[in-house]
Amino acid sequence: MAEKPNHRVVPLRPKRSEIHETIRQIAEEDRCVYLSKHAIERMDLRSITRIDVIRVLTRGHIEGEIVPGSNPGEWKCKVVANVKGSRDIGVITLIIGCHRLLIKTVEWEDL
Repeated sequence: MAEKPNHRVVPLRPKRSEIHETIRQIAEEDRCVYLSKHAIERMDLRSITRIDVIRVLTRGHIEGEIVPGSNPGEWKCKVVANVKGSRDIGVITLIIGCHRLLIKTVEWEDL
């Protein structure tokens, strides 16, 4: 009987350009973009609208590292764009299975 290897399987990290394009495509159609309760609370607190979030996702760039989510097939990153004149908005995004986005939180980047 063959022994199982005793090392951890590391998921292959998708290319930044692939993650960026997946986020953009999902957001452009405004399909399957879900807001967490925390994100909704922060949006209300910071006067950031769903339209602002969609604009960040379609026009922005990924800033920082792309990390695996809690479940297989999930990837987490921050998308940043200037949406309200001179202010940048950061949107912490969880990509789920390449067809859904869960917005974890939103934040002003210049504070």
